Amino acid sequence: GVDPYNLQIGTKLTICAGRQMPQKPSMDELQMTGDFDRRMQQFVGWLKVYLLSLGDSASRQRDAAQRVEAAANKVVDVFEVFYPEAMIRSLREHFVRGYTLDAMSYANAQNNRDTQAAEEFEERVSEHAEDVAKLLAQYNRYYEAERIEDALNQLPEVLDRVVLAMRSGDVMAEFAAYETMDEWAGEVAAYLARGVRREFYREG
Repeated sequence: GVDPYNLQIGTKLTICAGRQMPQKPSMDELQMTGDFDRRMQQFVGWLKVYLLSLGDSASRQRDAAQRVEAAANKVVDVFEVFYPEAMIRSLREHFVRGYTLDAMSYANAQNNRDTQAAEEFEERVSEHAEDVAKLLAQYNRYYEAERIEDALNQLPEVLDRVVLAMRSGDVMAEFAAYETMDEWAGEVAAYLARGVRREFYREG
């Protein structure tokens, strides 16, 4: 509401904070792309260890779960170079402490044949997937929330295949399920990296 032609000496002006435009980060583009892929593969690698621990002692299961959580945090770490601290905190809350922990609980419930608990955890995984997708799309115009949500919602089905194969003792089916986990991680990593490339490394 300031009239530039009627300013008086001594008038106080309140200037709102400007929107900081994205700057191309110092991280090499290939390094960023490789980091996403490597850390998503580590994430599913520890998920495999966790699945194998379901038939083991409680202490080994807890240790594996901690490794999965740490790997999920490392996935979020890649975003730290590009996005504000508040966004990173929210992403850790939704992806690590929400989506990841509930996905493990879902696998555990399926392994124990607890259908009711599995359904509850699957619903929670879906809710966290939606939260993660909305958050990423809010901060990156090249991310499609629906596409990210759909991709993240595939994890319970992928975990199902492993649990069922382990339960039946079908080694070949188990190996095929592990390959599906790797493919899922690769597709998610590729999409996340592509969005960051388009937002921060585009020419012009």
